[in-house]
Amino acid sequence: MMEHLPPNPERLARARQLMAAAAIDLLVIGPSADFRYFTGRPGHLSERLTALVIEQDGPPVLVVPKLEAPLYADLESVFQLIAWADGEDPIAHLVALAQSTGSRAIAVNDQFWSGFLLQLQDRLPERSFRRASPLLRRLRMTKDAGELALLREASRRTDAAWEYFCAHERLTGRTEREVAARLTELLLAQGLHEVAFCIVASGPNGASPHHETGDRVIQPGDPVVIDF
Repeated sequence: MMEHLPPNPERLARARQLMAAAAIDLLVIGPSADFRYFTGRPGHLSERLTALVIEQDGPPVLVVPKLEAPLYADLESVFQLIAWADGEDPIAHLVALAQSTGSRAIAVNDQFWSGFLLQLQDRLPERSFRRASPLLRRLRMTKDAGELALLREASRRTDAAWEYFCAHERLTGRTEREVAARLTELLLAQGLHEVAFCIVASGPNGASPHHETGDRVIQPGDPVVIDF
């Protein structure tokens, strides 16, 4: 399946409608599922600031490290790109955007690092800061046609891998880790570009919902919980 999807302008328009209704002037989003929702890119979560800034008017802005700017070059028809170099102050770009737009209420997503947020709050003491999650949750819970198509296709491929696994793979005599590795291999072979997790918990380990898949050998008669 495609790793990068093109940005959907309709999502930006809907976000701005919700911002206006909630009296939010500026939306700041760090690398996360929210970031990917708008840009089609996962973003790189690191000590270098990467942020998407959406205001009620004007183009959305991507503030990214200069060394990663080529990853976003094809998005410049939708987003204004601000690339900052090591040694520069990236927070200054966010401050300038807030000041130039006269933003009073700024919402940030939950994955925006506190180290960046505290600096932003220190430099904009007269602005109010809010969590963006209520707005983003409301926005993202309504799936568009493209999302529904991707969900159906991902489900189809996942089902195909699971059906093959159930029909052809044995559990007994293998370690939890071996079973998890094989199931992950089958999922990736279906064209899914990543598997977020694959928990295999056998015997008494099945009582632990977030068991760390290990080297226990699965025995005949064992209950086995597989969560992926």
